[in-house]
Amino acid sequence: MAVRVLAGLGNPGARYDGTRHNVGFVVLDALARQCGVSWTASERFRAHTADVVIEGIPVRLVKPQAFMNCSGGVLGELFRFHKWRPEELVVAVDEYQIPVGSLKVSIGGGAGGHNGLQDIIERLGAQFIRFRIGIAPVEKPLQPMADFVLGRFNEAEQAAFAARLDDYVTGLRLLVSAGPALAMNTLNRKSTTS
Repeated sequence: MAVRVLAGLGNPGARYDGTRHNVGFVVLDALARQCGVSWTASERFRAHTADVVIEGIPVRLVKPQAFMNCSGGVLGELFRFHKWRPEELVVAVDEYQIPVGSLKVSIGGGAGGHNGLQDIIERLGAQFIRFRIGIAPVEKPLQPMADFVLGRFNEAEQAAFAARLDDYVTGLRLLVSAGPALAMNTLNRKSTTS
């Protein structure tokens, strides 16, 4: 199944810019810049969208503009309207279980405690592609999980994330151009050896 939609998760508004929870937005913004496109606000779907072509394949970029925990409602409406299938969706999202600078790509499975993913599963089913971007600290944080994910990277974490940003964009492109099976094998192997 070809990839038709690349979605990045985050919380809308300047208050959340640069937070760990918004790395999905950051990676999609980088891809949009690389492709030379601007975001369009879609009132109908409560999302910012942009259309790009990657290796001859048309793809819709989507940043839901509902809060993270309601991302599935936005994507569900969009997918029902266009009659797209969940298998055509890649979701770029923060992942607390893997270190900053790491990446894990998978299809299906559970939400792993991520409320944004859980909402998408409830609205679309589980068979979409997860593009999990590591945000885990070296040492367990003292603050509650919600405060941690809504906080910002420290200097070392920001450097680790920034060093991999181009790789993340390349990974999304690979999912489109090579297809999920080949891309997952390549990206997961590269992430463990980086």
